[in-house]
Amino acid sequence: MSTTVGTTLVRRWFGDALNSGSATVARAMSGQIFAADFVDHDGLDAATHGLAEWQQAVLATIFGAFAAIEVTIEHLLAEHDLVAVRYVFRGTHVGSFRGIQPTHRRIHHTENEIYRIAAGRIAESWGEENWLGTLRQLGVAAQ
Repeated sequence: MSTTVGTTLVRRWFGDALNSGSATVARAMSGQIFAADFVDHDGLDAATHGLAEWQQAVLATIFGAFAAIEVTIEHLLAEHDLVAVRYVFRGTHVGSFRGIQPTHRRIHHTENEIYRIAAGRIAESWGEENWLGTLRQLGVAAQ
């Protein structure tokens, strides 16, 4: 597999889907970018299995809790069938997020993600997020 395929998928996901600001657009594009049997090994939750489960767990949460979403890729590296990305997610907390009522604070959330590409789609991911920093920005964790 060409590393270009993987980096193009990741750039489309962050640049076009998430930055669209639309849950509808992100959901539709995720069907073009991720495999139907996609597995997400998230650092916070148990793994999600299948695109539909992931869309409900992740997309519904992101777009339900945050407005004015902006995602910036800081680093993007690819080798063989793996793509590693470090990105910043910015958004305004306007809806319930993991039981935290809206604070209307703007957050700056950082994450490192590794994607495995298979058959021209993102098939699997592993992520490490800075949840403590995000919870501090929301005012629910001690500085």
